Amino acid sequence: MSIHVVVMGVAGCGKSTVAEAIHERLGYVYAEGDDFHPQANIDKMSAGIPLTDEDRWPWLNVINSWMVAREALGENTVVSSSALKRSYREVLAKDVPTFFIHLNGSHELIQQRLSERKGHFMPPALLPSQFAILEPLVPEENGVEISIEGSVDEMVDRAIEALNAYAATVAAQTATQAANPPFPSPHVSDSAETDRQNPKPVHVCPIPQKRTNRPKNSSPTVRFTRNGHVRTQNGLPYVRISRIGQI
Repeated sequence: MSIHVVVMGVAGCGKSTVAEAIHERLGYVYAEGDDFHPQANIDKMSAGIPLTDEDRWPWLNVINSWMVAREALGENTVVSSSALKRSYREVLAKDVPTFFIHLNGSHELIQQRLSERKGHFMPPALLPSQFAILEPLVPEENGVEISIEGSVDEMVDRAIEALNAYAATVAAQTATQAANPPFPSPHVSDSAETDRQNPKPVHVCPIPQKRTNRPKNSSPTVRFTRNGHVRTQNGLPYVRISRIGQI
């Protein structure tokens, strides 16, 4: 199973730096999330106007489509994206196993790093609006929070260490599943399913009539009274079974 990493956080936290290091050290296919923004979003942020949810949904869906396509190729990927809200992260992780690395730091430290960054369309003035909507990872989400305190190299090492630990867990789970494949469910043929829904009538053999325990070589004879009249019983001729040849 492929691994897809989203390095997330507010602007200036070091997302691109960590994502590029993962690409260089581990060979993950790398994409810069900002490159997926439509020009309208770039113009808006360049003018110091915060993006709305309506601005972000198409952008997030394009990133997700890129990861899904790479998953089909069996490639590991890493992409940088702010992914500030849980709802944004749910879009990114749709139909693809995703591991989030949240680069977290103080407002003051990130403001300092953002002011030192050159050649980016995102102005430092938008940082407060990003912190205002930031929703940190919760235990139900697949990811880890990494501190950006210390040097950039230390931050990168912490992120890669966390990713390697996650990759080892994925590899162990994959090996266990391969060694213990689930039993295939029994296949029910169409004809069997039709018979179940429309059962055929069951033919019941009739119970054979109980045979009279008649002696061998016997035949019915009519009994007469001494006066020569036919003996009756309940208004019917009285018949007695006797052996042939016997009176």
